[in-house]
Amino acid sequence: MHARSVSEMPIAQDELATSDRQERRQALREFQRQLVERTQLARSNSHSEQMRLAVQAGDQPYLLEVAHTAEVITYEGVKPVPHTCAWFLGLINCRGRLTGVIDLAGFLGRPARPAQDSDRLLVLSDTLPVPCALRVSRVAGLVSLSGFTSQSRPADESSWVSSFLVDRESRVWRLLDLPLLMEDPAFLDVVAH
Repeated sequence: MHARSVSEMPIAQDELATSDRQERRQALREFQRQLVERTQLARSNSHSEQMRLAVQAGDQPYLLEVAHTAEVITYEGVKPVPHTCAWFLGLINCRGRLTGVIDLAGFLGRPARPAQDSDRLLVLSDTLPVPCALRVSRVAGLVSLSGFTSQSRPADESSWVSSFLVDRESRVWRLLDLPLLMEDPAFLDVVAH
């Protein structure tokens, strides 16, 4: 058995880090593949109107229309834009298209937080008027609304939160109406004042 030189140690650590990143990317690709399959099934299924994409932004759970999300990608490659609001994280090149990145929790008034490994970007569908991606803390996957009960919507809630739903674990979810959100003047005004 011979001793390894000190100069070999960082290379081995770098190789482990690279291997770990590759494994995480592969796991994310598999998750995305499964999500795409389930989304396509939900769109073709007669019960598709009951399916929503469950995400978490900060500490708050949200439900989104399946048809409004084009894809889920890792949070990387975001280029900051000067003189913009803190919740406007920057721009990405998504399949050759310049796309704005919005921190959903930050836009909703939650405290800013640094990027985490679990963060994902929801690239929104071309059917929506603004080409953007939403940064969320976690993507839980597709859920059926049949497992939820309705709760009264507070009068002071934003117009683009269309309803409040409670799951079997008594957790309250907000159903977001993304087309209405994109009509909100505050959402369209990314310039810092």
